[in-house]
Amino acid sequence: MTASVVFTVSSSPSTTTIFTSPSNGISSTVPSVTLTATANPPGLYSYSWAVPSTASNPGNVASFGTSFPGLYTVTSTPDPISRPACSSSTASVFIYGSPNITRTGPDTICWNRNPGISRTSLPVIPASVTVSGYQWQIRNIGPGAFDPLPGATNPLDIGFITRSGVLEARLKVSLSNGDSLFSNVVSFVVLPPLERSRMQILPVGTPTTICDIAYRDWE
Repeated sequence: MTASVVFTVSSSPSTTTIFTSPSNGISSTVPSVTLTATANPPGLYSYSWAVPSTASNPGNVASFGTSFPGLYTVTSTPDPISRPACSSSTASVFIYGSPNITRTGPDTICWNRNPGISRTSLPVIPASVTVSGYQWQIRNIGPGAFDPLPGATNPLDIGFITRSGVLEARLKVSLSNGDSLFSNVVSFVVLPPLERSRMQILPVGTPTTICDIAYRDWE
């Protein structure tokens, strides 16, 4: 999926700044954005771009695609013959960037264990916006809604999971302007908890699953 951001570079005012929404930003579901500058009034123009250090400068073009978030600034210069009365104008647009998360733990864990999921990159947001909070979210794999994981607000550690099944997790980033960003999604499996009666009758030294060992250690 590719988002599209179309903005106008107008001679009045000569300098403008456009802030797009996170839905038009770079994320795991929107890996690229097409920027299109439209000069006003219409005519022949040349374009000069300033782009983030991670992105390649496209040169003299009105439209191009990028996979890197950050601030993009374009200056349009009118053709002196066809538009002699017009002057150069500048406009900037900010492209948000969602954080990434990774899992370093095993594919399958026991009930009430940590899958080792953490944030590995920071969100890219405008200088005028701050992060107001983080919240880990989880769901059983499928199209259902994500649920907040109680108390899981440390972006560097999702914490212990007390929900079984094939699960998906993501990190929600709340911003000071009321917007939100969402990380990529990672999956893992949590085995259901053993019943205490089963734990009591397990012969010592003969565990049946990796979690039998874990639960006996708690006794």
